[in-house]
Amino acid sequence: MDLLDQIERWWRSNEAGLRGLSIETTFQRWHPDSLNPSCSLNLSFRENEAELLAWQSGMAELGKGHPGRTVEQRHIPEISDTKDLEAVLFELVGFCKHGR
Repeated sequence: MDLLDQIERWWRSNEAGLRGLSIETTFQRWHPDSLNPSCSLNLSFRENEAELLAWQSGMAELGKGHPGRTVEQRHIPEISDTKDLEAVLFELVGFCKHGR
C-alpha cells in the first residue's frame, strides 16, 4: 500500500470518530495521472486548522494555524514509514483539538 492509500485508509477509518469530536475532515487526491501524485488531508476544529499535503514519493508539507493569523509550516522530507506517518497524523489531530 502506497503512502496516499495509507492516508486515505486512516481518514476513512477515523472520519466518524473525528466527527464525533467535532473535528471536520476533508481528504482529496490530486493529479492521479502524474509521475508523483499527491493528496491533502485537512482537519479543523473551531479556530484550529491543520493540513497535510503528501506526495507518493514520501515527501510532505504540514501546515497548522488559525485563520487570519500566522500559519506554521513544516517540510517533511520522508513520511512513508508507518511510524512517521502515524506521528504526523497524531500531531494533526492534537493541534486541531487543543491548538498546540
